[in-house]
Amino acid sequence: MRDWYEIEREYVEGNSTYEEISKNHGIPLSSVKKHGSNKDWRLKRQRYRGSELYQMDRVDKKTAIINGLNRIIDAIEELQIK
Repeated sequence: MRDWYEIEREYVEGNSTYEEISKNHGIPLSSVKKHGSNKDWRLKRQRYRGSELYQMDRVDKKTAIINGLNRIIDAIEELQIK
């Protein structure tokens, strides 16, 4: 049995296309499109991407990347000092 709630969440909160969801879950593309259309997945995705939670997640990822790069720079500078 398919968990359409989880599949919807994957689409709304992720970057997967209907085609990718179809392929990854072994569901006919027409079924994915039908469920997406009936449940307004595209609108929900737009709203989610405009939400504060989504924006915070993107900032957290950017901050983590910047922190990682700063650690690499520090390590390089430390090696150059020695």
